[in-house]
Parts: sequence; structure tokens; C-alpha cells
Amino acid sequence: ISHSKDSAGAARDAQQLPHIEAPEEGVCHPLSDADKKLLSEFVNAAYLKDDASLKVRAKFEEESYVLLYDFLQPHVLEEIRAAAARADAQQHIGRARLAPYTSGYDTGWTPVGPPHMRRYLRYDGTP
Repeated sequence: ISHSKDSAGAARDAQQLPHIEAPEEGVCHPLSDADKKLLSEFVNAAYLKDDASLKVRAKFEEESYVLLYDFLQPHVLEEIRAAAARADAQQHIGRARLAPYTSGYDTGWTPVGPPHMRRYLRYDGTP
């Protein structure tokens, strides 16, 4: 998440985040202090406790989904909402206007999934 007002700044900031390897299948290590410090800028501290992250993972493995209430820090959520509202306004969608299938396509974003369910855009890291 960028604290700047432009998407180029967001792309630069996102590229500065460290690469985090996915854990081995079936292995669940608690977050390191460095991970918790980095994530605490964005994520509610309640989800960074060792027992909470393990419970979330277990629930996800069991049910294939989790609902995370108040997951993001309020300032992060507001930044995302503002960015989404700006993007919607630029593409003339929202406010009872049906979004075309290509909504959200932009440089660096690729659609994933069928058009009728679970469609989302994946950022490939290129501005």
C-alpha cells in the first residue's frame, strides 16, 4: 500500500516489499518478529498473534475460506476505498451502472477466472 496519491507510487512501494516464501505444505511456522513488524503497518494486531494466525490457517484449510473482520488497519482500508472509488469514477462505473467485463483492466493487471464467478484481477508487477 502506498501513502502516495498516484498508482505509479503504489507500484514503486509494492515492489519494495520483501519477498516472502510460501511455507512448505503441512508446515505452519509462527510469524517472525520481523514479519509481524512489517505486517503491523497494514494488518490488525489481533491477527498477528501466533495463536490467531494458526487458527486462521486451520480454519482456511478446513473450510477453504475465512472471514476476517477488521483485518486491515483503518488507514489502509480507507486508502483502498479511496483508490477504488477513484478508479470507478475514472471508468464511469458504480452508482447503479453495470460494470463492463473489462472494468479494472489496466497496465500490469490481468483477469483471472471465468466471467460468471470468482473473477478477479492479478497484478503482475509491471507498471
